[in-house]
Amino acid sequence: MSILFFNSTAVEKATHLSVGHYKLRTFLNKKEPSLIRWLMNTWRDQGKAITYKELRESILNGDLNKEIVEDWQQDYSRFVAEHLLPTWQEAFKESAKVLEARYPTYYLDLTSKGVLEWNATNSARFVTNVTSAQVEGLRAVVQRAATLEDMNVDSLARVIRPMVGLTYQQTMANLNYYQKLLDSGMKEKRAIEKSIKYSAKQHRYRAQMIARTELAFAYNQGEDTAVRQAQEQGLMGRTEKRWRTADDERTCEICGALDGKQIEMDEGFEFPTNLKGETIRRTPPAHPQCRCEVEYIEVEPPQYQPQETGQTAPEDSGNDTPGNYEQAFIPATSIKEANEYAKNKLGIPYVDYKGTSLEVANEWNRGLTDNFNRFPELKDNFNFVGTIQNRNKLAKKIMYQPTMEKFKAVNPGYTEKQLDAAVKKFIAKKYAPPVKSVTYAQSHRLPELRGITVSDKWQGERFLNALASDVMNKFHPEGADTIRSVLDHEIGHQLDNMLDLWDNVEITKLYRSMKPKEMTEALSEYAWNNSNRSETGEFIAEAWSEYLNNPNPRPVAKKVGEIIEEEYAKWLKSRK
Repeated sequence: MSILFFNSTAVEKATHLSVGHYKLRTFLNKKEPSLIRWLMNTWRDQGKAITYKELRESILNGDLNKEIVEDWQQDYSRFVAEHLLPTWQEAFKESAKVLEARYPTYYLDLTSKGVLEWNATNSARFVTNVTSAQVEGLRAVVQRAATLEDMNVDSLARVIRPMVGLTYQQTMANLNYYQKLLDSGMKEKRAIEKSIKYSAKQHRYRAQMIARTELAFAYNQGEDTAVRQAQEQGLMGRTEKRWRTADDERTCEICGALDGKQIEMDEGFEFPTNLKGETIRRTPPAHPQCRCEVEYIEVEPPQYQPQETGQTAPEDSGNDTPGNYEQAFIPATSIKEANEYAKNKLGIPYVDYKGTSLEVANEWNRGLTDNFNRFPELKDNFNFVGTIQNRNKLAKKIMYQPTMEKFKAVNPGYTEKQLDAAVKKFIAKKYAPPVKSVTYAQSHRLPELRGITVSDKWQGERFLNALASDVMNKFHPEGADTIRSVLDHEIGHQLDNMLDLWDNVEITKLYRSMKPKEMTEALSEYAWNNSNRSETGEFIAEAWSEYLNNPNPRPVAKKVGEIIEEEYAKWLKSRK
């Protein structure tokens, strides 16, 4: 990242450009090989998945089977969730390191609305564009092959199969190459072998182009996001951006014309491009394999001056008395701070985030702050917040003595050893059951330790990738692909308990009006496919999560969300 801070030294001014380009090139060189490998493997598997029989039928019919295209879309959706999204997140983190090194209190929020919207938009863009290019390429070669009456259909199928993953231009070039080999008198078997080798070279070129372009997209967008969040956190003032090329003989005319152009942060650079995306002109790349970057120039200092290195950000001016939640949330810089915030600011007696990441702890506290602002009475339902594992450890300690007294009363003939074993077994089963590997979070009703907890097994990129995959597969609702959405789901359970939503006739009627498949499409699979003893328990929580986290909640989530708000208003009125 190239940032010329308002108070930059002479040395920083002289070196920041070369450092910025070096960091970009280093990141691209480091991450490209793995993306290329994953793409090549995807195309290889897609090619193997198509049988020669299917290709023969496609050639004879002159078009592709619809099911093949749908399978490709699913393949690319998985590729995005498992490989591309994690790499994008790494790019964002890498591009923010300059700010993290300069400002100890700086916090890159990968769960912010802007980042999540960019991830969602570009995930859809990638799946659509890559699938469309691939379909266009193979459809064209299949249709062309259907007109070649003098060529053996089986041989054409063997030539076309390795072309899966190539574009229109690439497949047509390969087929022309194959025809020329045959026309020159080369034997069919040898011509097929050379065509297959040519396909491999084409695949590698295409994979490299996609990898470099997607990485450049993410890295440059990460820089833009990092600067904007630094401004929101009061660490940077008004900033402008300037286009910078690699400044060598490979620089194209488009980028050469942009070099040195300086504009405001919210403006877009003007250049012709075939690349698609809402933020395409905000930053490079201008074209596939573009190596340009943006230089950020802080033209005015921030109105709020950050404290010196080693100090934390200033406390808010609100009253520290637990229960006063109308205050801006300030992310903690350590797990200890996160524990103190939940205990002292939110007034929760037992807090233990040890074992989870700072990112998760901050999102949990941020979400609790917002929800306590919205529903102050919810605070009465919280005696513990932190990880499920730490809550279970505490439950075993707190529940031991009262459970022992009950067991002694009903089992007078037991020895101390027998009682101890029986009590521990009972507590482990009833109050602290083992945490399943698929469990993200839990809402607890045990009075002594009721609250919302998160599993320490889920954090970082693994957590976000799993959530993104769940949404893509419709297991969880649209918009519920963030850590915050997980907390809001559990808040839905808390509201269900507080307002007796499980007994709401309108919600039950809505739930029963849909078949499982309909509910999966309208909300999520987990809304009906779960082990909750309450018929509508997960349905309510899933709807509430989408209602809060999807910018445009769908009808079912919108309806349930509005019912919850109406019931809360009635509940408040009845308490007066």
